[in-house]
Amino acid sequence: DIQHLSVSEGRTPVLRDVNLAVFSHQITAVAGADGAGKTTLLRTIGGLVRALSGKIVFEGEAIEALPTWELVRRGIVYVPEGMRVFPQMSVRENLEVGAYLKRRGLDERLQRVFQVFPELREKIQSPAGELSGGQQRMVTLGRGLMSEPRLLLLDEPFMGLSPKLVTRFCNSFRDLRRSGIT
Repeated sequence: DIQHLSVSEGRTPVLRDVNLAVFSHQITAVAGADGAGKTTLLRTIGGLVRALSGKIVFEGEAIEALPTWELVRRGIVYVPEGMRVFPQMSVRENLEVGAYLKRRGLDERLQRVFQVFPELREKIQSPAGELSGGQQRMVTLGRGLMSEPRLLLLDEPFMGLSPKLVTRFCNSFRDLRRSGIT
């Protein structure tokens, strides 16, 4: 729940008095022109940008002053636009980076990522830099899933993907919603 959120980049106001409610298990899209503040909104929710004023409430608790690592620990994961893989690291190593705060149950979470993106299972030992662009995006999204998010913030998740992959990702997002991820 976002209440009267205002954010500036330096002296330039980017968000002014934003109010937004997102309910559990809901898929919400924020649309707007380039420069409208969509990324700033997501970065602020994810703890990467501090608000000038307003509140961000998650599961009944104000979180706007918490550090990013604490937000991730609580289940808020931000996957930025154009997030890249670590090219020399294997697919598995890239995915494991996403579990840096939650090491228990690593293999189970890997299996869940492979349920969403089965082609990554075949490439688990391959250097991530050798994958296609769509497969690399699967790795970055999978890395976000490795943190066991309850709220997954995806910035431009379809950037550079073919229409076929966009449809597939949309289906995956619906499956994730059914599994309890907002």
